[in-house]
Amino acid sequence: MHSRKKVVLLWVMLLYAVFMTAGCKKDTGEEEALVSVEQTDIPADTQNSQGEGEEKTQETGVIYVDVCGHVKNPGVYQLTEDSRVYEAIDKAGGMTEEASASLVNQAERLIDGQQIYVPSEDEQAYGSGNAAYPAAKDTDNGKVNLNTASKEQLLSLTGIGDVKADSIIRYREENGSFRSVEDIKKIEGIKDGVFNKIKDQITV
Repeated sequence: MHSRKKVVLLWVMLLYAVFMTAGCKKDTGEEEALVSVEQTDIPADTQNSQGEGEEKTQETGVIYVDVCGHVKNPGVYQLTEDSRVYEAIDKAGGMTEEASASLVNQAERLIDGQQIYVPSEDEQAYGSGNAAYPAAKDTDNGKVNLNTASKEQLLSLTGIGDVKADSIIRYREENGSFRSVEDIKKIEGIKDGVFNKIKDQITV
């Protein structure tokens, strides 16, 4: 009798061990399936939008310029921030047959909000032809615009002679437009003394 009880007890313990082992495996499988769902249940468009955001931050800066006068398609055009006048004119379809290319500095670097005016051959030749604007557009409330003024207009400034006027024109050809009136002090020979005399006569 004791032997039969021992055998029965051993079978009960064996079945209990098998049952517990099977239960553990089942639970583990459910947990693994849950983790798998959580890892894969991420919308693809969320990942794409993150990538697109990073790409947008790396986009090249853009500017807008107004091209008018004797061009085929006058209007406002978008260009990259390192563009030149000739590229803006190309965007506007190029010059018309009446345009005078010699009166436009096509190599000048553009700035945001700039207006490019292309005159005709019949228009008066303003200045030395280094600006992309006629003289009427070179003044602002009587002030001389450093970025668009002709040599004759620059000579009208107190203390500005031929050499300094040529240096101002050469500066904007090589470096682009002046950002502020204080930038004129970058011109050789124009220090605080000259600047204080003309600061109320100039604009950009």
